[in-house]
Amino acid sequence: MSLALLVVYVTVVGVLLPRQLSQAGWTSHAPRLAAGTWLVAAASVLSVALLAAAVLVTSLHTLGDAFVLLLQGCGWPPQLRAPAGSSDYAGLVIIGWIVSRTVHSGYLVCRAARRERRQHRCDLRLLGEPAGTGVVVLDHPRPSAFCVPGDGGHIVLTRGALDVLSPAELAAVLAHERAHLSGRHHVIVLLPAILATAFPRMPLFTLALSEVRRLVELAADDKALRRATPATLAQAVLRLAVPASAQHPVTSPLNATGTATTERVLRLVTPRPRRTRLAMLSRLLVAVSFAATPLAAVALPAATDLASHCTEATTSRHLADVGLE
Repeated sequence: MSLALLVVYVTVVGVLLPRQLSQAGWTSHAPRLAAGTWLVAAASVLSVALLAAAVLVTSLHTLGDAFVLLLQGCGWPPQLRAPAGSSDYAGLVIIGWIVSRTVHSGYLVCRAARRERRQHRCDLRLLGEPAGTGVVVLDHPRPSAFCVPGDGGHIVLTRGALDVLSPAELAAVLAHERAHLSGRHHVIVLLPAILATAFPRMPLFTLALSEVRRLVELAADDKALRRATPATLAQAVLRLAVPASAQHPVTSPLNATGTATTERVLRLVTPRPRRTRLAMLSRLLVAVSFAATPLAAVALPAATDLASHCTEATTSRHLADVGLE
């Protein structure tokens, strides 16, 4: 896989594909698979971009040689020992830039998330009233429900929510929020958040962030349906709906303010199309292809070199055996 092909892959998947994937109807019917596809595509583009920069320093076959020699304990191939030209240094600079921005953004995003969760827990200890295992009630008139990850996780309900929700609707809301916590959706959202912060001009990363946030809401709805009927959950979503300009009394990374209430309700009350195994398999293959591309870019040259080496070694042993005879 040449440098040109790697650049084309980054361009197509990172710039052209996101809009098509975000408009695909199947993502709403299989939110977990769709979220996984977004995450794998984002990780794939980042990996291939690093490989493209590495090709400026050395060839993919040389990387394959390095893989084989390291397996044999023979050290690095001579081509990897030191940069020799301007393209080599350019590749190293690009690699350093990508890695440094990713690491720095990861540090900032994770630190902000930890601080926010810590502040939420402090606020809940001061203002909240425990109401069962992991559930805290805030004295606020606006109907709201959300979860705060960390320290075992907390589900926050306002007095307004308790006033408007029936027992069945309350159970559905609690199941939805517990699905967020058990699915560790706050962790799933971190990867696209880090990449969108590091590379805000890359359409794939920015769209992945908004889409993954939307999809984890739908995935939580699906899990909540194991304990509630679609009509009950839809009614609960409507009762907790707030104007777009309103904010939760305590914001949470997983609150649904940015997720269209209309989409969630329509999805719950509309009969879902039948999902065939062939359709699901084809979509799964798309996600697998994203994951396989950066691996194949290095593994294929490595496999070729390893096969060549094994053939030469077998031939040498055969000749030696013949000579001994």
